[in-house]
Amino acid sequence: MVVSTLALALERTDRQQARSVWWGPRMERLCLACSVFGGCLAYSCGRVADMMLLIGFAYCGQRTFLFVAAFIMALGQVFAAVEYAHQGHALEERTRRFFTSLGQARVFIDARESWRQQRVTDSFARQKFVDAIGESGSLAIFAVYVILYLDLSYHPWLILSVLRSVIGLACGIVVWLDFSFNQQLADEPLAPGAFRISWHHHCVWLCYLASDFGLRLLSMGLFLASARLRPYSASIVVMLILAYLLAVATQLQAYEAEGKETATCRVADDRWIQVRRQVVAQRVVDGLLLTWLVHVLPADLRLAPRHMAESRQLFALHPQVRARITRVLVPLRAADFLSLGMAAMFAHFDKWEFVALVGMFLSTHILLGQVCLLRGPDFTRSPTHVELPNEIIPVVVAGDSQTGRL
Repeated sequence: MVVSTLALALERTDRQQARSVWWGPRMERLCLACSVFGGCLAYSCGRVADMMLLIGFAYCGQRTFLFVAAFIMALGQVFAAVEYAHQGHALEERTRRFFTSLGQARVFIDARESWRQQRVTDSFARQKFVDAIGESGSLAIFAVYVILYLDLSYHPWLILSVLRSVIGLACGIVVWLDFSFNQQLADEPLAPGAFRISWHHHCVWLCYLASDFGLRLLSMGLFLASARLRPYSASIVVMLILAYLLAVATQLQAYEAEGKETATCRVADDRWIQVRRQVVAQRVVDGLLLTWLVHVLPADLRLAPRHMAESRQLFALHPQVRARITRVLVPLRAADFLSLGMAAMFAHFDKWEFVALVGMFLSTHILLGQVCLLRGPDFTRSPTHVELPNEIIPVVVAGDSQTGRL
């Protein structure tokens, strides 16, 4: 909260300093090397840690934990492979990319391509985001559940492992938001001094996302680990996921329904036409990924996707959809945290767990308010207009030319 408050105060006072003179090509190359080689090293260590986790469960005779962990890993790997294969064109290329991802070779291929192009490629950055949201987040929840179930809450190395997962996931989301926003700006003709994401945004985003995901881990872990609630915990979690899915799907359906409505526009003194607004279809699964484990939408400042392919590629929703979902999700998520935490404390009260729940609940919502106060871009992409009938076009062009002469 201290770091986020300071960053927000500096951002609000408009005291954004340019990069120092020591930031040049050498620093850019150093950052690229750390991103490429460090990313490969971190991915390799993560895969080794996952295998050691499975071996540890098998060695200790925890077959249920073994099957659940293996299922989460397999599901995350299949999801990442499907997303990677979707970037291909022909069926043969998609099949090859799918099995390349399952064979754990994708990250090294993307790293080699990034180093060859001397920039972080879209596929390399996207792989980190998909891995963080699809697999690492779910495994972190399961890890907290196992820690609480086996009464290892005060084990220092396990605590550090959970903190690493929280910060790592938050960093992955922040990097992806920055990368995808800059990718959108690459196709936009911007004036000098236009909006750019600065370090202030990074600090506030990182603090909020880490706090939000930490509260998710704590509330969900305490709820699932309670022995008195175990007969009902699985069904309640499924109901919560369905509630998030329904909230996202309802808002997306309402937004797309508006695109089918017609409006009467005046194009001349005596000419009126019926115009239908064109909207970009967006996936429900993208909204669920951005709201269930971590509520990313309040920190999302990206522009509206121009087409469905861009929406899927960047996991981006239209700003109007983000605003609608956020208005519904903020009270729903607060009720989610309160209900899970209160149920866990009612089943087994612990004063330190209670203090942690209350403190993280308050800090998360304070940080949520700070994220909403961050200033975003004050420009939007050029809207996609619906094609007009041929007999209307001369009237519109004539009106535009007369306006230009005036």
